[in-house]
Amino acid sequence: MTDEVMHVNIREWTEKKGSSTDTSPDLVQQARAGDRDAYGELVRLHRARAYRWAQRMAGDAHLAEDIVQDALVRAFLKLGTLLDESRFLPWLRRIVSNEVRMKMRRGGPRGRERPATGWRDPTGSEGVNPSNMEEILDWLRFRKDGTLMETEPEAAALRRETLETIRVVLRCLSHRERELFEAHFFRQLAPGEIADLLSMSRGNVYTSLHRVKEKVRREGFRLTLQPYLHNRKEKGHMSQKQLRKPVLNGRWNSGIASLEEALRYTHGTAYDYTELMGYTGQAFRIQVHPGDVDVAGPTAYPWKNVWGRGLSNIGVRMGYCGAEVPTYEPPTAEEVMEAIRRIHGSIDRGVPVIAWDLFIPEFGLIYGYDDGKRELDALDYEDNRRLPYDRLGRGRLKELALFTLEKREAVTPRASLAGALHMALDHGKGKETPIPGYVQGPQAYEVWAEAFRSGEVNPFGNAYNAAVYSDARQSAAQFLLRWCASYPEPGTTSDEQVLLARAAVCYARVNEALVRVRSLFPFPSGGDPKNPEDVREAIRCLDEAREAEKEGLEVLGELAGKMAAEGVAE
Repeated sequence: MTDEVMHVNIREWTEKKGSSTDTSPDLVQQARAGDRDAYGELVRLHRARAYRWAQRMAGDAHLAEDIVQDALVRAFLKLGTLLDESRFLPWLRRIVSNEVRMKMRRGGPRGRERPATGWRDPTGSEGVNPSNMEEILDWLRFRKDGTLMETEPEAAALRRETLETIRVVLRCLSHRERELFEAHFFRQLAPGEIADLLSMSRGNVYTSLHRVKEKVRREGFRLTLQPYLHNRKEKGHMSQKQLRKPVLNGRWNSGIASLEEALRYTHGTAYDYTELMGYTGQAFRIQVHPGDVDVAGPTAYPWKNVWGRGLSNIGVRMGYCGAEVPTYEPPTAEEVMEAIRRIHGSIDRGVPVIAWDLFIPEFGLIYGYDDGKRELDALDYEDNRRLPYDRLGRGRLKELALFTLEKREAVTPRASLAGALHMALDHGKGKETPIPGYVQGPQAYEVWAEAFRSGEVNPFGNAYNAAVYSDARQSAAQFLLRWCASYPEPGTTSDEQVLLARAAVCYARVNEALVRVRSLFPFPSGGDPKNPEDVREAIRCLDEAREAEKEGLEVLGELAGKMAAEGVAE
């Protein structure tokens, strides 16, 4: 069942039933087995309560309505992860809370899609970006209200030109779609009021409004992209280019797997997965979301800063397009245009681009473009196919993060190692600012164990975290052992070799503990994080991992100090 159908059915289920407050575990069990009527009964019983939760947390009635709709859809899709039928209400409340958090992080009750009266006064004469829906609606509202003052001929001409552009954009809408659009953005009618006005179900209002906004966005983007592509053609640039198809090995860290492959298209030192995990600091990272250990933890870090610093350790200058940190919101048209420019530049140089959330929320590679069809050649762990230009940054999480390898410079192995050690220490010792809502370094193991004690662990997220971090610590141990055993540079002293060996042993112990957690809760099934015996063993393993990691960081600090005393800078 699609999300769109769910929006309609949830409302229909609610309206068909009476009222009650009892929740039977049998009802939850039937819903988990796929009984839609049973889930409809659960919705009837608890929708009002979910709305009160959302309204209290968000402080906005209309936003609460959106949150409840999305939360009920998400709950239906995730019912299989609910292991204890008697805890349906706490489980549902956590989903509502997560929806509130995501929407509030997008900019408060309205975010980027505010009703018209919440926008700035567009009385300036700088014109409007036709791909920016907010500016389009700004202009339309003020035009409709008759408040556009055309006192200067130049400003009046610019406004006429802008309004004509807006009219072109909105031609993509049917008469019915324009009615819906105006009712929501100009008249600020609630979904129920729009449903009554246009004789639609509330669920259909949500899905139709989503389609309308998407049509306007895509048409505006098309009009913005068109002159850029025309300019490229006039300058004699290629209209299409495809590099050889990349090969992504199935590693747990998709970003480093993508980097390993992208570097093969460049000239310079070759690095394998283990070396890149170590030198970029990824082998030493851990971020955990308190309470549920959600699946986003392994990628919840400041992308631009961490990647830029890690790549500099191997002499790579990085180009970046996207938010400084994960934002959980779609990119602007300007950000997408900047991304396309970077993609053109990198592929024209013969190097693929590392990109986030192409087809799934993992990193992948863009290795070709076709301006005529306005499509990119893209590859990640799930798929290898064409991606339309206007779908860039519109994957499952609606986020844009794009890395280009701009230039490679020579760097000594010891300088690379020093940089990696400082990254590991800054992360582990709390000098690196974490993403809000996440805990990193050794303390992350504590909140992970506490999540088991509270019984709130998300099975899927927990299993994914265990797999990713056990792989990372295995890479850390192997990376340090290679340095200890192979003497990659003559300047390495015997004292440093001993410290490298000690640190490798510490991270091997962390890996061993996490492998045990991973075996208890295999990915993707997740095992049973409610089983008392497994919970006790998991907590014991996480405590062991924390202590071993703290010891490892102390050894790395001693090693970094010794290297600094010998004149090896980061």
